[in-house]
Amino acid sequence: MCARGAFGQNPRMDYAEAQAAFFQPRAVGASRPGTADLTTPGRALRDAIEPIATICFWAEPAYERYAALGLDFLGGYVWSRSCVLGEPEGTVVASAFGVFEPGLVVSLYDAARAVCEGDHLALLYPDGRVEEPAFEHTPA
Repeated sequence: MCARGAFGQNPRMDYAEAQAAFFQPRAVGASRPGTADLTTPGRALRDAIEPIATICFWAEPAYERYAALGLDFLGGYVWSRSCVLGEPEGTVVASAFGVFEPGLVVSLYDAARAVCEGDHLALLYPDGRVEEPAFEHTPA
């Protein structure tokens, strides 16, 4: 069951704010990311799969579903990525996120979990996809 309400002590962020924060072009003269020169087959596979794997939280239709459940962008992001783990302690989720500040992850996870059950989020994964056109199939 999902409920609307206060989202803990974390700042709320909607999809437009997330776009403004995360989808910015690199500044002229900015240093390249440390991974820019990786050309291994594993890195190529990762780069090919990431857009598919992350559509469940970066796509606006998915965010709209999370917002309808009472989650903001960051809460939906953390909870949607971690709901596949079941409902472990926040410290387990923080360790799975690795590079994120652990206290923030735990706080976002606990607040999001209090608003909405993980089973509801897992059902929304397909909502980030682009709708497929309807094709008529004529058997040969």
